[in-house]
Amino acid sequence: MGLNTHDLMGEQERERRERLETEKRTISFAGNPLDARAAAFARSLIDLADDKMSDGEWLTRSRRRFSLAEQAIRKKSRSGQGGGQGGGGRRSARTTEEIRSAMGFLCEISRAASSRRSTGSGT
Repeated sequence: MGLNTHDLMGEQERERRERLETEKRTISFAGNPLDARAAAFARSLIDLADDKMSDGEWLTRSRRRFSLAEQAIRKKSRSGQGGGQGGGGRRSARTTEEIRSAMGFLCEISRAASSRRSTGSGT
C-alpha cells in the first residue's frame, strides 16, 4: 500500500479530531446521544421527545417550583467558588451552533406538545 508510520499517525490524528468534533456537537436527550449534524437528527429528536412527552410526566418535571430559600442556597454555593473579583476561574466551553439550534428545536417541540395538551388534541 505504501503507507509509512507518518501517514498512519496523520490518519489517527485526523480520526481523533473528527471524534472530538462529533462529541462537541452531540447532545444527550433522554439518555440517547444525538449528533446535531446528522441527517436524521431532527426526526430522531422528535421521535424521542414524543415518546418522552406522551405520558404528560415531563410537564410535571419541567414545572417544578423552588422555594426562595432553595434558590438562595444554590446561588450561594455557586458564587462561593474561587473567591475574589478577579475571576481566575476557568471559562466554560462555548456552546456550538449545532447545540444551540438543537436546544431551540427542543423548546419548539415542547411548546407544540404543551399546546396540543392544553387544547385537548394530544397524540
